[in-house]
Amino acid sequence: YDTRYAIAVGSGAQALAMGSLAVGYGAEATRLNAIAHGYNTKALASKSIAIGDAASATGTIGSNIAIGETAQALAGSAIALGKSTEATASSAIAVGSSAKARGYYSIAQGNEAQANGFNAVAIGAKSQATATDATAMGGSSRATASYAIAIGGSSEAAAFSAVAIGKSSRAASSYAIAIGRDSGALDAKSVAIGYGAKALGVNAISIGTGNVVTGAESGAIGDPNYIGGAGSYALGNDNIVGSTLS
Repeated sequence: YDTRYAIAVGSGAQALAMGSLAVGYGAEATRLNAIAHGYNTKALASKSIAIGDAASATGTIGSNIAIGETAQALAGSAIALGKSTEATASSAIAVGSSAKARGYYSIAQGNEAQANGFNAVAIGAKSQATATDATAMGGSSRATASYAIAIGGSSEAAAFSAVAIGKSSRAASSYAIAIGRDSGALDAKSVAIGYGAKALGVNAISIGTGNVVTGAESGAIGDPNYIGGAGSYALGNDNIVGSTLS
């Protein structure tokens, strides 16, 4: 080992590479310019930083940062900040107690947030972005398919390129768009805009508070309308077209 300029402080501390610093019982800094500070912390990659009891900054590329008790930054340029955080892929960022960023270039911010897909972003407590380029913002929001976007508390975008914006909004099919609290776009390419608006058929459009459109290729603008027939449209308030829900 080339241990020039290395410093080890504490029982069992090891600074085994040039410019490394290990401070604390059992702390290990084993690569160039690595820093380990705390009980049993491990900085095992070059230019890595581990601060906090049992924190770990490892990997083959280096320049990763783990700060917080049991925080883990396990790949090149990964950053884990907070108790029990995990950043396990290159350039992943996890911030907040128990946040997990497991996809390349992913970001998880908030207690128990999870970003598991490539380039995924999860912001908010218990938010989840679990697929490629998925984005979830808001407490308990979920974006679980590629390119899906969920914004708002408990919102869910559960299909390819689906968009859900607003508390408890849900877009459940490919290219569906739901905007507004409790809105739902549940079939392919459907659009629901407004509080409680529902678009339940293929290519259905529901715009306005409380509208329900179940027919394919159908639409309603106003409130609260019900459209149950395919290829049907209503403009205004309190219209009913087709059979109502049982």
